[in-house]
Amino acid sequence: GWVASTDNQLVRSITFTQGGTDYLLATNTSNALMEWTGSGVFTATGGSPPAARDLVAVGNRILLMGIQGTSFPYRVQWSGFKDRTSWSSVGFTELRETSGYVVGGANFGPNTAAVYKDDSIYLATVQAAVEPFQFQYVAMVPGPLSPAAIVNVLGVHYWMGEDFSIYQFDGAEPKLVSSGLVNTVQQNISYADRDETFGFPQVTQDFREVWFFYPNRSETFNGISCNIITGAVNHHVFADAITAGSDWRMGGRTIDGLDAFSSTIDGLDSVSSTINGLDGTAPIEQLGLLGTNA
Repeated sequence: GWVASTDNQLVRSITFTQGGTDYLLATNTSNALMEWTGSGVFTATGGSPPAARDLVAVGNRILLMGIQGTSFPYRVQWSGFKDRTSWSSVGFTELRETSGYVVGGANFGPNTAAVYKDDSIYLATVQAAVEPFQFQYVAMVPGPLSPAAIVNVLGVHYWMGEDFSIYQFDGAEPKLVSSGLVNTVQQNISYADRDETFGFPQVTQDFREVWFFYPNRSETFNGISCNIITGAVNHHVFADAITAGSDWRMGGRTIDGLDAFSSTIDGLDSVSSTINGLDGTAPIEQLGLLGTNA
């Protein structure tokens, strides 16, 4: 079964289809790969895969990053082709060009992914060879604070780095997006709990933003919102420990359906400040945060 984890052992998950069945695969630094099919409970994935910091599906294989156990800080390991339960004892590589440890990764497409160390970036590309992946060292750059601090926005990766700046990588070259709040984050972050840092995109009709949340020294969370067009950043303080966040779109509203948004007329202004904004042709982007009282 699933081993109890601490707050800074974030669970990472992906979906993987095999034999017509969709599997939700999950791991963290205390739990080897486990799976769920939509009913019952999580069970251990066959083939004895290890615990890892992060995982992606690329080239019809599962790529585990930051292998746990007898200290494998540079290791990434892969499954068999189209087989989540096939794990070879030689199906791995060590990314040793820099001294940093593997933090996590994210896809660019079905056959390409970036692997982020805490001090550098590698590009993993499917190849027709004995080894199924080519791992190309890209550059030294401050890596993400945690696996969940890597955010894919319209095909470009953004992350909150070890130096508290925000960076991007488009598959070719990493770039600094903003260092405008480095001092503010440095003065507030609980660095020992940095693995709890996470981000998500908020892409709307009017603006493009990426949000990051990090644990502060008061056992609650602070946030940074970054406009990826202008690079403008803003700092946010929350009274709760924020554990997840997302954006979603609501549209197609009708008079009969308005009670789903508010039980009173006065309450509708929290959904839209105008009558026109309530119709289905002008969907509203909502920002949702899931937190616990500190």
